[in-house]
Amino acid sequence: MSETLGTWERALSKRLAEAGSPTDSAADPLDVLAAIDATEAARFALRLMLVDEMRNLTPYEMALGDRKRAAHGTILRGLSGLSLDEMTSALVIGALWVNWNVPWQHERFTFLSEHPALLAPEARLHVLRAAVAAHGWLAAPVGWFLHRLIEDPVPESGDELYAAWREHRGDARVEPALAEAVIAAGHCEGIAAIAATLDTDTPSRDAVSASLCLDPTTATERLGHLLDPARFDPGPRPLGSTHLLDALKANGLRGGEIHGFPSRRPRGWVRADPRWVPLLLSLRGNRDPNVSSPVRGALAHADPEVVAAHLPKPSKKKTGKGLTLREAGRAPFVGGAYWGDPMVTAGGRLALFPRISHLEVRHVTDGFPIAFAFELPAGLALPSEARDLHDDGWGREGIHGIALHPKASRVALSASSRDDSKNGVFLLDEAGRVTARWKAEDASPHRLHWGADGTTLWVMADADGAVVVALDPETLEERGRCTIGNFPPPAFPSAFAHPTDDVACFQIVCGQDGFWVKCVERAAKGYKVRSQKLSAVHHDWLMYGLAEGGAAVLTSNDTKLLVRDWPTMKPRKGKVLGGQPWGIAGSAKWVIVPVATVGSAADQFEVFRLPDGDKVGTGPWPAGHVLLDLCGDMALTTKDGEVHVWKLEGLGDR
Repeated sequence: MSETLGTWERALSKRLAEAGSPTDSAADPLDVLAAIDATEAARFALRLMLVDEMRNLTPYEMALGDRKRAAHGTILRGLSGLSLDEMTSALVIGALWVNWNVPWQHERFTFLSEHPALLAPEARLHVLRAAVAAHGWLAAPVGWFLHRLIEDPVPESGDELYAAWREHRGDARVEPALAEAVIAAGHCEGIAAIAATLDTDTPSRDAVSASLCLDPTTATERLGHLLDPARFDPGPRPLGSTHLLDALKANGLRGGEIHGFPSRRPRGWVRADPRWVPLLLSLRGNRDPNVSSPVRGALAHADPEVVAAHLPKPSKKKTGKGLTLREAGRAPFVGGAYWGDPMVTAGGRLALFPRISHLEVRHVTDGFPIAFAFELPAGLALPSEARDLHDDGWGREGIHGIALHPKASRVALSASSRDDSKNGVFLLDEAGRVTARWKAEDASPHRLHWGADGTTLWVMADADGAVVVALDPETLEERGRCTIGNFPPPAFPSAFAHPTDDVACFQIVCGQDGFWVKCVERAAKGYKVRSQKLSAVHHDWLMYGLAEGGAAVLTSNDTKLLVRDWPTMKPRKGKVLGGQPWGIAGSAKWVIVPVATVGSAADQFEVFRLPDGDKVGTGPWPAGHVLLDLCGDMALTTKDGEVHVWKLEGLGDR
């Protein structure tokens, strides 16, 4: 017999009386109990969710609705102390109000994945069984717990999972996860049955995974024909071939991950059968990125020595003389929750944050010496609040933009804060003193950069749409502004300071909605958007920076480097790269491009000479490093919380 609201209230009053707490207080009795014992309060709140009145609640019973929401908060505060049975009950009745539709966003589910009662795979299986018994295999929490069983299987569950897979054949809502769970559990009969579906007209990804798992060391004998280059000619291609590439790139079962992301439990399929390597290499040059990208991802899992044995020796005529990067210095940095790397170069120097409230400016030379450094004024720091994946996060407390003056020892910072005194744009001298401030009363500042010679400070901000604001370099008084449009959120701008032109240049990236490059200049009356070839939405050529003293704009797609003329952005002749580019940077004379020639991580770098764009040489790229910038012949990279300076050697008189 279920409990009523009246009996629940009497039980709670009795418990508070036993604890010596007043029951006639204006405070919520659950809050009073939570102050004594958060876990016990969570248990009472869970009981409240199960009373008749709450189970039959209608939208018109607002007072009870408020109590239900308060009870939900109480459950969350005392959640960690609940037992397995209590957690099972809370999940089955939906008392935790979980959004189960985004299983790949693992940080949203840490309260479950790290809960003491749910750490063991057997405990998660217990919850899964209870949810299925109550609501069936299509119930909301079932998918998440099924994915966790794929990551950490319970072999004894194989029979029931295989039975469920057979029952739900053809149901796309649950069959793929059930198939992966059967494979993960190592159920031999089930794996063989799933693999047998590979020969149908529409083979599934799970059929490919099952066939790989039958015996990974001989998988090419069963599946190698699916990677015949003829199958990847232009036009429709067999599903089995596409699924095989995806599986080899994932290197394991998906377990709810977004398509194209690596498995959280790698299985080493490519290494288990080295015969995959020549088959994958034969597809590496395919012009379709939907083929070449997963091929590179799959080769990233191969044994490098096996890959090297199948690669032709590089032609010196093609690659030019060998180049090297000699490390010339390094320094630690932090990023906090800043979007991107909180660093900027100007005038042969780099500004970085060794701590979230401390700024350093270093010379990009041998030894990487400090030019000046200071502690930021109280209340100014990099963001510490993590950005929601579906939000650009510009309203979070903290610094969102950095601009280093090209000549003087001063830095400009843009910041958001609930404290009006810490909101806006701040100009700081080399001692960290605030010498000027733009209050940004009607705008939220994002990125910013100095114009040529520091004659203007350009700020991109949000003011009922995106605007670019021109500020005086000494007083930060507003000179004028220009609306540049409305961009689909989340929108992520980057600032590009031109070395000779006093013009604003911002690239706005909006994911699959495309990206824009907006340049704003002073006009006869006010400010206007400068017309150029990348100002409208496009999806192909991402801007990486400026080179050749500002005369060239560096852009690329998945296969080519394309240098463009400034200010028209008119393209020069494109240069085919030796692999997938992972960043581009340029100086007055050189352009450096790290490329992934085999796998999905950069392993070589290529250097091109300006203005003709000819390749002058290649060299080995330091493993795991990300290109930041190129200052003259000094390259800057980041890795594991450190920024590194490298001397580019071997250029000679080229």
